[in-house]
Amino acid sequence: MTMSSHLSRTPADFADVRAIVSQHATPPRVLMLAAVIAFLTAIPFIPAADSTTFGLLFAGVPGLALSVVFAAAAFAIAVRRHEVRDATVALGIFIAVGRLPVALGAPMPLYSWTYKHLGVIDYIQTHGAVSHGVDIYSGWPGAFSAIAWFCSVTGLTSVGIAQWFSIAVHIALAASAFAMARAFKLSTTVSLVVAFIVEVANWVGQDYLSPQAVAFVLSIAVITLLLRSIDNPKLGFLALPVFAAVVMTHQLTPYWLILIALILGLLKRFRPRYIGFLFIAVAGGYLLMHMDAVGGHSLFSGFDLFANAQVNSEKFTTSDGQRFTGYAAKLTAFGLWALAAIAVVIALRTSRFARHRIVVGAVVAFSSFALLAVQNYGGEAIYRVFMFSIPGCALLIAPLIVRALQGNLTTVRTGLVSALGVAMIIGISLMSLQAYYGGWFSNLVSKSSYTASWDLLENASPSTYILTPAPGAPSRMSARYTEFAATDPFYDLSLSSWEGWYGQSFETTDVTAKMTTDLLATDRPVYIMVTQQMKDDADYYGLYPAGSIDRFADQLADNPAWEVVQASPTLQVFELRTDGA
Repeated sequence: MTMSSHLSRTPADFADVRAIVSQHATPPRVLMLAAVIAFLTAIPFIPAADSTTFGLLFAGVPGLALSVVFAAAAFAIAVRRHEVRDATVALGIFIAVGRLPVALGAPMPLYSWTYKHLGVIDYIQTHGAVSHGVDIYSGWPGAFSAIAWFCSVTGLTSVGIAQWFSIAVHIALAASAFAMARAFKLSTTVSLVVAFIVEVANWVGQDYLSPQAVAFVLSIAVITLLLRSIDNPKLGFLALPVFAAVVMTHQLTPYWLILIALILGLLKRFRPRYIGFLFIAVAGGYLLMHMDAVGGHSLFSGFDLFANAQVNSEKFTTSDGQRFTGYAAKLTAFGLWALAAIAVVIALRTSRFARHRIVVGAVVAFSSFALLAVQNYGGEAIYRVFMFSIPGCALLIAPLIVRALQGNLTTVRTGLVSALGVAMIIGISLMSLQAYYGGWFSNLVSKSSYTASWDLLENASPSTYILTPAPGAPSRMSARYTEFAATDPFYDLSLSSWEGWYGQSFETTDVTAKMTTDLLATDRPVYIMVTQQMKDDADYYGLYPAGSIDRFADQLADNPAWEVVQASPTLQVFELRTDGA
């Protein structure tokens, strides 16, 4: 282009350019771009983040929290501007920046308990069947069998799938929540907000490769089919095989769905009304056929709501970081429940149609509290109650949020309400993200600990003890774990559960010496693993005073009865010498 052509531009030409820029560079799109840039800036810093009990957001990772703020604001403003496509893209970006750190920032799949599921999958792949009589997983192999089949036909490894499982589950969860909202006869925009709430509020951490993650997505599909059945009863029957898949996948989830089906059937909110009784027949029959898998697990833990609602972490004097994360989780949960209750009150004061619809949302939102009447689920029942309540709460809350963002509330100034709506969405996003990533370092599995655990399982005698001073090592990831568990179900128990160990400072060698004597008396091979993850876990939950595990490891290293067989910055493996020297 020549100089003369530049000089020949008129003000109208520049006005056209500005119009094009303003048309495409809208506030939501600018914020989305900023979210992506902030996230890409943050990812390289995650592997080397400084360990802290306050979690990943406080670990010196620039841009991570900011990317979530930008994505949440982009979504809220897109809804405010009635821009459905931009809201959809913003929702996808929000899921990416909030959940991809699990896949991109962790060297191995997060959570040490994930690996117990990999062992079940490996056993099915190896033997073509489940291992009966070893653990409870054999009775509910639905998800494990599906993943084992998928690994076999694709050639992918279960570890590789586990690394990316979280982001896949959240995409499926958002999609299923959107479909459920549409079945609830909500508009496209409101349904997107439902999907956003389901995504943003879910800090529970049940998104790793687990039966619960699969069952939760399937359960929303069941609810969707039931809601659609009011117009097409055939879809009510179609919910039955999906429910059967849930029954074969997870122990607790089917009974939440049964409760919903019974209540909504009684209220004539779907067809056929008796589908809840068919659910009972399927779940009850399956349970009776697999009672042997229940073993020592109790079906009922008493009718004490408060005792069943207690969580395991409340039993310990935890760190400041864990308490801070706990407050963020509680604020998110109580805030969600409070907003849902407000939505119910508002709906009951409006049209008859709204009252009829709100009943369905309230049943889906609050029915899970009934589970606390019969089961504590190993100290995790309240987490399941909250997670199960999220979809229903989202159905109740989303219309209010859209009305607030789009200025359809006439009692106060529109701009103020919209600003408060955007601020609330950003605030809940940050609190939920803190609740999700607060325990990052206590859940961060290293490659060295995975390799060491795998080698022990593959090469050691099934009579071997593989012990740890605290939770924080992957275990049971190989099919051969069944041989160890059949010999002794507690072969890999954490020493922190032994009487007198909780709170030990290891200032003297008394406890270590007694442990060594007791283990020598068993006349069994013994290995003790010490990982960085265990130290972070113990600090996070307050299992031991600071530095205790390092002192314990030093005592093992100085004790002639123990030999260091592997050592690295993140791992030490000690073997009890058979001669006891």
